[in-house]
Amino acid sequence: HISFGKPMYMVGEMLQVNCTSGPARPTPDVTWLINGLQAHESWMKMFPEESPNSVTVQLGLKIEESYEKGLRLTCISTIPAFLGHHARHSLYADHKEHSIDVKIVGQATQPPTVIQIPNH
Repeated sequence: HISFGKPMYMVGEMLQVNCTSGPARPTPDVTWLINGLQAHESWMKMFPEESPNSVTVQLGLKIEESYEKGLRLTCISTIPAFLGHHARHSLYADHKEHSIDVKIVGQATQPPTVIQIPNH
């Protein structure tokens, strides 16, 4: 489940979005993708859920001009499968993916400030 504040952000604003896994055993691993690329670990913060075996991971990032063409955030929740001690690769017992598209608008432009200097 993905939850966030608003569907549109301006360049320079901070975006915070949460992804909450469903309850499962073992507790799922949750990660974020930004336009298809894995988000930097320092941008993610994990919160334990009150319900057992569930987790919420918050993604926080500053909206950059490079996102004006579009920002797709994808939350991936995975549960590893146990393949035995000699397995050379891992599979997932469960893999869920949810995405949202966030609209980005340029910075608000304000008209220049006009200062009137009185004539003496």
